[in-house]
Amino acid sequence: PLTLFDAIGPRDAGGRLAARDQAFGEGPRRRLDVYVPTVAAEKAPVLVFFYGGSWQSGSKDDYAFVGHALAAQGFVTVLPDYRLYPEAPFPGFLEDGAAAIAWVRDNIAAFGGDPRRIVLAGHSAGAY
Repeated sequence: PLTLFDAIGPRDAGGRLAARDQAFGEGPRRRLDVYVPTVAAEKAPVLVFFYGGSWQSGSKDDYAFVGHALAAQGFVTVLPDYRLYPEAPFPGFLEDGAAAIAWVRDNIAAFGGDPRRIVLAGHSAGAY
């Protein structure tokens, strides 16, 4: 259902996709997307959003609407994918989250984000 919503839902004006599938580790699921405000600001606050899905389902692509909406509010927004169970039993998916945050800290300045102002947010399992 989220894929359909994302495909037909309106995009928040003021946010755009700046980078897709940036690698923060090996493998196809250790990738992230970066959304930025259309009006660039230096050292903007950064929000990393982890989606839910019981650590068994989900994709950053299903939550593009979140990236657009948060970027429109002035956040440089990062949506990481992470390995899912059973490929990554506990704590593998949490280790992927930590690796994504390390990538953000080390690389987000190139997108106008302030690596000293990183906020974490999530939905369901992603809020864990």
